[in-house]
Amino acid sequence: MLKKIGLENKKYSFPDELSGDQKQRVSIARTLLMKPKTILLDEPTSALDEELKNEVLKLIMGLVKEDMTLIIVSHEQEFISKISDRIFKLEKHNLLEIKK
Repeated sequence: MLKKIGLENKKYSFPDELSGDQKQRVSIARTLLMKPKTILLDEPTSALDEELKNEVLKLIMGLVKEDMTLIIVSHEQEFISKISDRIFKLEKHNLLEIKK
């Protein structure tokens, strides 16, 4: 799993030795080990700089290519538009589907 998320060289690292994106990817890996049918990601790139954010987005793109069902809450509108089958937005307490 560490190879899949690009962290095979961190096998013996402690959490406080990992960067923000590495911790985020480990969190996703932990979830994948449970073999879920669906994963909910709530702002998976928040608080990451551009370079680190791109690493997490690459991992998410890989999951999409593997046909993993993801529900993603995000402000990354361009990225979400590229990878999503369906997009919804919350507006004035109503959930609205956006036509693609």
